[in-house]
Amino acid sequence: VSAADILNLGVAGPRATVLSACETGPGALHSADGSYSLPRSFLQTGSEWVLASLWKVDDDETFRVIKEFFVNLHNGLSPESALPHSRHPFVVYRANSAAI
Repeated sequence: VSAADILNLGVAGPRATVLSACETGPGALHSADGSYSLPRSFLQTGSEWVLASLWKVDDDETFRVIKEFFVNLHNGLSPESALPHSRHPFVVYRANSAAI
């Protein structure tokens, strides 16, 4: 699935999106428009936030981080605060954020 595929679906995105596969955060840089990435596409279709991976990580570590993330969300933390405090490859992108 590409960023263009998400935009071309013609449907509103989910309120929140989690992309747990490796390297789902980075995108192709275009001089005039910034980076085209999966997170940017989901934000443009209406997601309030997107959790994505910046680099390769093994499946067990991904499971641990995502599980802890959802437990923390359930306990009332914001997406940014819900990420485990240990070193991990994930980042939260927000609508109207300069990090896109």
